[in-house]
Amino acid sequence: MKYTPGFLLIAAVLAPCAAHAGKLSFVINGKSFHTNSTYQEQNTNINYTCSSSRPQTLDPLNLPPDCRELSRAVSTTNKKYNENNKGYGLIYEFGKNRNYIPYISVGKFRDSFETDAKYISSGLNKRILLNRKLDDLHLEFGGVISVINSPSYANGNLLVTFMP
Repeated sequence: MKYTPGFLLIAAVLAPCAAHAGKLSFVINGKSFHTNSTYQEQNTNINYTCSSSRPQTLDPLNLPPDCRELSRAVSTTNKKYNENNKGYGLIYEFGKNRNYIPYISVGKFRDSFETDAKYISSGLNKRILLNRKLDDLHLEFGGVISVINSPSYANGNLLVTFMP
């Protein structure tokens, strides 16, 4: 059986969890809120002229020697961020250490620029019990460090983030 690098990464992260008492859960990702609901996308249109007959689409990095730039037009377009960041993942909460819960998670979601992003995260939450009778209703807050891979961020390179 051949394993993909993604499978091996998830297995390496989750394997140590088997030795600890904890809880594995399925996660549904959902909503994000942006302080500014739009961003600007810049578009550049370059026209070339060639002394020999060439196709209309030319690669600017491999321009034939008989071609030169004829004109360039730069425009900007306002686009709306995607605030419905639907996705899924797994979260493993390690055994509870008093009221602090360390966890790791992996998943995939549709990011703000409408591309698929994958992540692996580790964090620590403080849990405050609100009502034991309502199925242990509680409030959690904490911090998480994530490694995200998306074609929309950091030119497709891994991006490390810290968020509350």
